[in-house]
Amino acid sequence: MNSNRLVHIDLKGAPFRLHYWEQLIEFLSRIGINGLLIEYEDMFPYTQSLSELKCQDSYSEQQIESIIGMANKYDMKIIPLIQTFGHLEFVLKHDNFRELREVKTYPNSICPTNERSFDTIKEMLRQMISLHHKCTKLDSIHIGCDEVWHLGQCSRCLQYLNDNCYTDKSRLFATFVTKIADYVRKTFDIHVIIWDDMIRQMDEQMIIESQLNRLCEPMVWHYLDAQTFRLRDKQFWLKYKQLFERIWIASAFKGAARMNQMLPPVPYHISNHLAWIQVIDDNQLWPNIEGLALTGWQRFDHMTTLCELLPNSMISLLILSGAFTSYQILNNRTNPLHIEAFILKARVLLFRVREQKLKLETEMKKIFYDTTIHEWILTNVEPIVNKLDKIVTNADQQHIGNKVMIPVDITNSTDLESIDSDVYPGTTLFKLCNEWILEGAFTSYQILNNRTNPLHIEAFILKARTTFSLSKLKQIKHKDSSIDVIELKHTMNDLQLQWFRAGSALNRMYELKK
Repeated sequence: MNSNRLVHIDLKGAPFRLHYWEQLIEFLSRIGINGLLIEYEDMFPYTQSLSELKCQDSYSEQQIESIIGMANKYDMKIIPLIQTFGHLEFVLKHDNFRELREVKTYPNSICPTNERSFDTIKEMLRQMISLHHKCTKLDSIHIGCDEVWHLGQCSRCLQYLNDNCYTDKSRLFATFVTKIADYVRKTFDIHVIIWDDMIRQMDEQMIIESQLNRLCEPMVWHYLDAQTFRLRDKQFWLKYKQLFERIWIASAFKGAARMNQMLPPVPYHISNHLAWIQVIDDNQLWPNIEGLALTGWQRFDHMTTLCELLPNSMISLLILSGAFTSYQILNNRTNPLHIEAFILKARVLLFRVREQKLKLETEMKKIFYDTTIHEWILTNVEPIVNKLDKIVTNADQQHIGNKVMIPVDITNSTDLESIDSDVYPGTTLFKLCNEWILEGAFTSYQILNNRTNPLHIEAFILKARTTFSLSKLKQIKHKDSSIDVIELKHTMNDLQLQWFRAGSALNRMYELKK
């Protein structure tokens, strides 16, 4: 095994101010890390025809040179990571590049048979590699290529498959990636790394015929814990050992559990890491392994919310080298004596949270840009402030004898002592909304800043439609085993409900016509 020990820095969310880079690189060097896998995305200073790809906080060329210089100071190898097939939301979201989408609705994947696609990818690679070559001896680049969910769906790609008598859409993937890798190898004479998930099930002969095994090095990524770890099949590893001279392994120290994770689940990541060590030993992979990468994702993709910030995840990285619920409010079962004691504590807590918010903003300004701070605060702190504020308001209303039926917060499953999952039309829907908001599918920040992915929204709408309940009489079972039956009403008639299920009145008319 070679001694490449990489840490993945994902800049598609929460990029660092320049001064933090040297602190980070010096720390990583001290704990034995000797390389950085930097995923720049829209933080790279693209120019000319690509200038609109960079975000408002993007680094300048001089800042990139400074970061590379810091890495050189500590003998830290840099491998740039640039997505070239899937996860191209930061490119395909722009109107000027919309025509390159494989499916016009989704900004995820680029069309491999559109000649402008290859020209765009070439220019992205040229700019990134050239800038790095000015400052360091670059010997490898990672071109992404994971999770290409939409493949062979546009008319151009279907025509290509038909003209060449191909039945396997994987041929599109192999051909396009080979074309990119061949360009990089011939033009810049450096190694090309790809994420491996799209070739795991690919026919061995196709890999050989396309020369993927000659041009690319797979980085095998898998983040599940030991109990659910899936890459244990010895035949799988035998195939990779026979095909590829150099193999990379990737586990994770953050950003691989939940979309909205605030702190990394360290035992989970340790379990994954130990499972990897076992698999490597069992399959005698050490001679084939070019290096190990600890990935640290900052978003699940360009359109999702921020997950664990890097400063919060250093321990994980280091290790790897009630009295007042909505149910009570709803049923007016609150004791004024309890409320008086509660209000004072709640107000103090609310004050302290707001105070901590200001301190957080001050400290974060030392590391991150204002856009990152705004998004993180809005996603992770404001909901806490708002909930506390609502609790204090509810307590005030109960305390003054204002017996208002304050709506139950069904988005919090712990708020009800016992409730039928179908308690009224909308219970399941509310829980579903909360599930998706907590999972980062769409937060206030994302909606306000147009960072919602149509793929996420469509999946949510489909699930919401199929779980919508039409029951009117429902039961609420209390802790003391008593049961209340309540009648729930909505304003839609049966015909309108049919329209809702179908998505629109026109959709329903089309269904009936069929």
